[in-house]
Amino acid sequence: MLQRCGQAGRYTALSDVLRAALHVVPIIAGARGLLYFGGNVPACQTEQDKALGWNWSYYGKVLKSVLDEFKPSGPLFPALIAPDSKLPVIMEGATDVEYRVRESDGAIFLLAAKREGSTVKVTFRGLPGDISTGDLLYEAPRTVTTKDGAFTDWFGPNEVHAYRFVRSGSSGVTGSKKDQQRMPQQ
Repeated sequence: MLQRCGQAGRYTALSDVLRAALHVVPIIAGARGLLYFGGNVPACQTEQDKALGWNWSYYGKVLKSVLDEFKPSGPLFPALIAPDSKLPVIMEGATDVEYRVRESDGAIFLLAAKREGSTVKVTFRGLPGDISTGDLLYEAPRTVTTKDGAFTDWFGPNEVHAYRFVRSGSSGVTGSKKDQQRMPQQ
């Protein structure tokens, strides 16, 4: 992600929706890691930043919160490192919504993004029957309710949803056996 800037020290802060899109969409495309750059661009630095050789103002105001979401205790970390799910999840109702399902110990992440076009109502099917609700990361307190392994939701143009489902009987612990982390509650 490259920061957008004009005059020195003036850059665009990312909305939660844009921030989610900038890192959820690459995961949907299969990313296992993300690279953020641009802090060394002199045109984006304040005088204080130039003296330090990097745009620490941008880091503190924008980038730190993005990176915090990927630290081991962050909400998207498990989805970044988890393997793709073998669940037979399918989506009905649109041809311009891309999605990826990943599973971590006790949690299922369904990440979905719609391209441009009109607002659509889609249904995802194929989740386990023991799933009853899912949290929408970045949209708390919004949740979805599943029935018979399916749920329906709306997608507007360029909208991204990151769903997290905790399996029944799970403590919500995610990650490897060596480095287990308690999933943060939204």
